[in-house]
Formats: sequence, C-alpha cells, structure tokens
Amino acid sequence: MKAKVLCEIELGRVLDIADMQETVAVLLSHRAGLRACEIAATDWAWLRDASGGLAEDIDISPAATKAGTGGARLPLPADLRRALLRLSAARRHPRSGPVLLNARGKRLSAHAVAQRLNRLYSAAGLDGCTSHSGRRTFATRLAPKLPIADLQKVMRHADASTTVRYIDPSADAVIAEAVRALSA
Repeated sequence: MKAKVLCEIELGRVLDIADMQETVAVLLSHRAGLRACEIAATDWAWLRDASGGLAEDIDISPAATKAGTGGARLPLPADLRRALLRLSAARRHPRSGPVLLNARGKRLSAHAVAQRLNRLYSAAGLDGCTSHSGRRTFATRLAPKLPIADLQKVMRHADASTTVRYIDPSADAVIAEAVRALSA
C-alpha cells in the first residue's frame, strides 16, 4: 500500500500537534520532498548563506541522498523558512551541525525521524500515512506544474518510473489543478 497523500487540512492537523522540531521535520518532508534519511542528515550548513543567515534555498548534500541520485538545491517555502528561523533562534543560530536532535543532543537517525513522523500522523488521527506521505504529497502537488523529467530531478530519483509511482492522480491537488486549468 502506498503512503497516503495529505490535503492541506490534514497537514494542518499534524502541524497543530507537532513541537518546533517536529514541525521542521514534517515541513522538510511535505514542502521540500525530503526522505527520512535526508531529513535526518539535514545540516544547518545546507541552510546558511555566505553571511550566516538563513538562505533562500536548501542545498541538499549528494552524500545524504540515495546512491546515484545526487544532491539538489530547492527553494525554502515560507512556512518551512519560518519554522527553521524559530528553531534556529531557539538553538542560538548554529552555522552548522544537525538540525534535528535527539534527547542527548545528537543527530536523529533516519529510523527515529520515520518513527516520529508515523507517530505524529497517528496522533493526528490520519490513517494510511507513513514517513513517505510528505514526499508523495510533495510529488503529487508538483506533478501538474512540472514535466516528469524535472520532477524526477527534484525528487532525486534515478528512474522516472519511480517518480510516476509517487504521484496520486486521485489526490485533491491534482484535481484542483486540472479544474483551474480548464477554467483558465
């Protein structure tokens, strides 16, 4: 079974119960399409500009992605940027080091990120969600706006057929986009 694609209302339910760090993890998944392993690997250095401020983009290290897919540079959407600014301020504006920390102040593992996301979805009363729901939601929302080759690159997939499997054609985002296109 594929991970559920969330609508904005469902995402809002998750964000309503998430703490500051969990909010960043959820938004890295939903707004930047990061995998659990990439969320765990996210470093403040990927998010800083030359002056040490929060950059406009996230620069995903190739070392953090699945083998052979390479890194990526993606814009930081406003809600993700705000969440990162809050977390950065709470942590005294680190220039580098892990963004997500465990209780001992060490980098969260990919498994821990996946577990936290799964628990959040469950606590929000959402069935069928997994740590991959954010990535599927991200791909589904971008699909009407990008050629498949560009979406494949953004998703960091080695094969376009993998990208196509992420897209949920019955999702509200795709239907709404099609209706807007017809009435334009």
